[in-house]
Order: sequence, then structure tokens, then C-alpha cells
Amino acid sequence: MTPGAATIATLVGLGDALAGADLVLTGEGRFDETSLTGKVVGSLLDAADSAGASVGVVAGQIGGPVPGSVSASVSLAELAGSVEAAQSDPATWLTEAGELLFRRLTRG
Repeated sequence: MTPGAATIATLVGLGDALAGADLVLTGEGRFDETSLTGKVVGSLLDAADSAGASVGVVAGQIGGPVPGSVSASVSLAELAGSVEAAQSDPATWLTEAGELLFRRLTRG
């Protein structure tokens, strides 16, 4: 048996994709401490850090502190005011999240 995240990373060629990357964007329904315990997002953060790439995270909810390896993060529920509001119009809130994440990553 092998860890699922490592298997997925190998199958999709993550190492090659990160070579020379400046920025990695990822997301998850709920980003919390369990995201860093063998899940794909946590493995991606480790790989991006090793590659020297900045990381932006968009999540439906963010529970707990975001690790220092994440350059910027956005919670859709926080942005929309509630989980229900974020779920009722996801296209709008994802667009807003993308714009906010861009500003946070570029400090613009």
C-alpha cells in the first residue's frame, strides 16, 4: 500500500509541473489541520514548498491556522458571510475569491 496523495502526485506528474513554477493555486471544501495529514492538498503544499513556489489556497471554509507555507488564503464562507450564502451562489463567490487571492498574492 502507498499513500494516496503520493500516488496521485506521481500519476499527474506533479514534480515536473512544479519545476520552475512560481505559484500554485489549490482548494478544498474545508481546509484545516487534517488537510496537512496525508491529503492531496497537504502533499501539494509540501511539494510546492520544496519547489520554491508560492501557494494560494481557496477553501469553502478555513478552520484553524493556515501554515506559513501558504502565501495567501481565502475562505468562501467568510467572504460570503456564511456557508449557506457561499453555497447559494458559488460562481460569484469563487470569482470574488480569485480576485481577493490575486490581490493578497501580489499585494496589489
